[in-house]
Amino acid sequence: MQQPALSLAAPRTQTLNYCLMKQSSCLSKSNRQYLNLRRTKEAYVSRRQTHPEKLPKTQCGQGCALLAHDVRPEKTKPTGTEKDGRGYLAQLRCNGKSPILQKYLYDIGASPCDACLQCGQSPDDLHHALYDCPEVDFFRSLIPGDPMESLWESPVEMIEFLRASQWLPIA
Repeated sequence: MQQPALSLAAPRTQTLNYCLMKQSSCLSKSNRQYLNLRRTKEAYVSRRQTHPEKLPKTQCGQGCALLAHDVRPEKTKPTGTEKDGRGYLAQLRCNGKSPILQKYLYDIGASPCDACLQCGQSPDDLHHALYDCPEVDFFRSLIPGDPMESLWESPVEMIEFLRASQWLPIA
């Protein structure tokens, strides 16, 4: 005669729930925390289904018990021109080490000379590109204020300047 299979899940769950209600010491602290989190998550999900406008959305999308409001400021996603050139701007902000400048390419051995491709003066470094190159004087009007500060404060205008002066490839 075959004996019925024993289900260990139901008695264990009942025991854990009983121990949790009694707050007895037979549960480890981690099990108690897990069950508390589980119960909070279930309450949060059920409340979210009945009152979706009163609770904030979770960050992970899996119904975690994030009951506090998110106080972080919203990040604006870069669009258009800013998105295309933000890598070049990051390189220029870090000591002018960017492949759009001939001095950097010369330093790493990728270019035979460090002369500017626009005017022929040497070296073609960040200071030359932003302040000294006579071939791009007309385009400097696109930059509001100091060009070095505009790398941080006006990224869209700076990328437009670099594109117009043919340092950046046209997208």
